[in-house]
Amino acid sequence: MAHATFISSNVIQFNDVKLSFGINNLATSKSNGKFVCEKDGTYLVSVSLSIRLTDSDGAFCIQHNGALYSCTESPHGNEWHSYSTTIVMNLKKNDTVWVIHNSSVEKGRYSHFVIIKIY
Repeated sequence: MAHATFISSNVIQFNDVKLSFGINNLATSKSNGKFVCEKDGTYLVSVSLSIRLTDSDGAFCIQHNGALYSCTESPHGNEWHSYSTTIVMNLKKNDTVWVIHNSSVEKGRYSHFVIIKIY
């Protein structure tokens, strides 16, 4: 589980790792925001973001190997709101997973990424 600490262009970097078991390569994830799968399996992926929208709708998406896998949209308004999504993915070794966005994202404890190998 990690909190967002840096947002470059549209990729969110979850550098502030709060809990990690069995993941050896956190350096890649911390440097570019992309989780690299180390073992084939079925994973639970959860993203929760605090988003501030202005005059347009916002969205964040989970990407898998460069392709959109799941997106969550939010209506526009000039307030902060929390949006979440939880999905299950089959991943193979060296697959990459990351989160992109098109709106203002609150860093720190308000925005986090969780990935758990369930099978």
